[in-house]
Amino acid sequence: MVVYAYGRDQNKDTAALPVNLEDLETVANIGTARLSLPNFQRSSSWFRKNGQCVDNIKPGPSTIPHAGRGAFAVRPLRHGSVISPMPMIHIPDKNVFTIHNPIQFHHDTETYYHDFDPDPNVYSSNATTHQLLLNYCYGHINSSAVFLTYAPGVNYINHASSGKHPKANAIVRWIKPQSPLSKYHQSHWLQNTVRFLKRQPKVGLMMELVALRDINAGEEILMDYGADWDRSYTQHVQNWNHFSSRTNAHVPAFILNRDYNSTILTVLEQKTNPYPPNIQTFCFYSFDEGPINLDAKWNETARELSLRDVISENRSVSELKKMSFNWIESDDLYDNYDDNFFPCKILLRSAVDTNGQEIHTLYNVLLYHQSYDDGAKIPQSVEDTRARVVSEVPRRAIRFVDKEYTSDMHNRKSFRHLISFPDGIFPKKWMDLK
Repeated sequence: MVVYAYGRDQNKDTAALPVNLEDLETVANIGTARLSLPNFQRSSSWFRKNGQCVDNIKPGPSTIPHAGRGAFAVRPLRHGSVISPMPMIHIPDKNVFTIHNPIQFHHDTETYYHDFDPDPNVYSSNATTHQLLLNYCYGHINSSAVFLTYAPGVNYINHASSGKHPKANAIVRWIKPQSPLSKYHQSHWLQNTVRFLKRQPKVGLMMELVALRDINAGEEILMDYGADWDRSYTQHVQNWNHFSSRTNAHVPAFILNRDYNSTILTVLEQKTNPYPPNIQTFCFYSFDEGPINLDAKWNETARELSLRDVISENRSVSELKKMSFNWIESDDLYDNYDDNFFPCKILLRSAVDTNGQEIHTLYNVLLYHQSYDDGAKIPQSVEDTRARVVSEVPRRAIRFVDKEYTSDMHNRKSFRHLISFPDGIFPKKWMDLK
């Protein structure tokens, strides 16, 4: 009655209800999800006929220096066997990955920056690099179309030139007609143009990754990204300029976070020995926890202080403690980044003797009540930013975090290049840039 009274499209609740009264008892026994998917359980024979394994690959640290992570064989793979099917997302215009310099413009006495300029000539001439996702796309130098696979594990596969060591042991190809997944491959797309691809709203292309030789279990899987990729990367490495000075060096936050016992520098110490410019500190803290250690002369307004207010007189630990909140540990404190992880500045550091057995380092911090994931901008200049002073914060509650758009993936000097299709399999009608 609810369905017919309000209509099935009114909300998600009514959409989950069965249409027929006879199905209510079934729903009570097995639930609405299983009622809507009566064939959610399949036999092994059905999978052998209609499916294909996608668990031949697992990620792990690459054996290639500086390559990061790689893909490794879970089990022995025979020469010519399919390592993984590769459904492909078609992206008709690779320019969608282009990143442009911010456009500067003036209004009254203020200077503003915007990522886009309404003049397409200015916009196109302002390109500087490409998004990281381009590195995982397949394409051809003479085509505006690129293709991205969403097969699990395949995007971990690193490059190996055919004529160098280590050699490639895998290659991609269009899926064979005898594959059970070939019914998802629209082979006639290969005979059409890029303009045709632009009109296709759903994925319709399938490739497969094939072993070029026998591959042992645990061996890294490698493929040849193409001669154009190899040339471009070699030139990129030759032209790469490493920063040498301490103040200009880019150090990823995860490297600084390897040692949770390291000493964190205070804001005053950082004036003469600054952290890399991409680094900021965050603290785990619950705004709902614990009693407030508040001297009678400090009220709610007084506790909301700016950084200038706090450190201008080099306040001692005891003075800061009088105007601060206590840090208290809770069971789920470190599990909830959305609610308990905030940008902070380190004000003071003190050593505390615990029961005469061990010395612990505690910190007084200025903590900004902004969520890490809510899109709030972290102010670069904090002098006029209102915040909360928190005392007795342990080292384990402090983390280094990369500032917005400063991680390695946002470095505009990082290498960006698509993976080339193997010779001879890229459709000629897709080469619209010749």
